[in-house]
Amino acid sequence: MEFPDLAAFREASGLTQADLAERLGISQGHLSKIEAGRHRPGIHLRERLRRLTEADSDVARIDEIQAAADRSPEFRALLAAALRLMHRNANA
Repeated sequence: MEFPDLAAFREASGLTQADLAERLGISQGHLSKIEAGRHRPGIHLRERLRRLTEADSDVARIDEIQAAADRSPEFRALLAAALRLMHRNANA
């Protein structure tokens, strides 16, 4: 993620600067400077940002899969079979 996109990500996620700053363990002022391009985050903060954005993407994917399963009984059955197979392989 490019850091100018951080504000768009934050807004799309329904977070305020204070909310996101708290999740990242930084001050709201520091986050504001990053979003404005006046500061570049260090490597540790970039890693926290990467994990946070990946987690958000995973939730979006799960929502998309659930919506598809709700629309299609065939897809729901296929998904259930795949999940059973994954569970069986994980316990083998």
